[in-house]
Amino acid sequence: MVTSKKMPLNSYSSPTLLLLSCLIILLVAYLFTKNTYTTSSVNMPLVTGQSTNPSNPTEEWQNKLVGKTLHDQESGATTFCKKDLPEGCRVIKPGTMVTKDFKEDRLNVHLDDEGIVTHVLHG
Repeated sequence: MVTSKKMPLNSYSSPTLLLLSCLIILLVAYLFTKNTYTTSSVNMPLVTGQSTNPSNPTEEWQNKLVGKTLHDQESGATTFCKKDLPEGCRVIKPGTMVTKDFKEDRLNVHLDDEGIVTHVLHG
């Protein structure tokens, strides 16, 4: 007669207990990570090309001048009067020689070949 030896319940030699312990570990891991990956919507501000913080004088002039033509007499939707530029301002056309000295309050207005303002810098 063959007698089977009984194993204690805490032994992992039983395939049922091994499978059950693996399932418990997977369930705990799933429940632990279930809420860690959430998505949320964030309201981003609308970007219009205009500065929302006009404390930067370069940005102010950039917004006023870029895309406009400088004119001697009047300002309009597509033109800006030269006399309304700040004192000491340099209007720089392509090929114009300029000094490399830096003056913090000097406005440099850069034009393209058509006379349209491309960008503005202080310095």
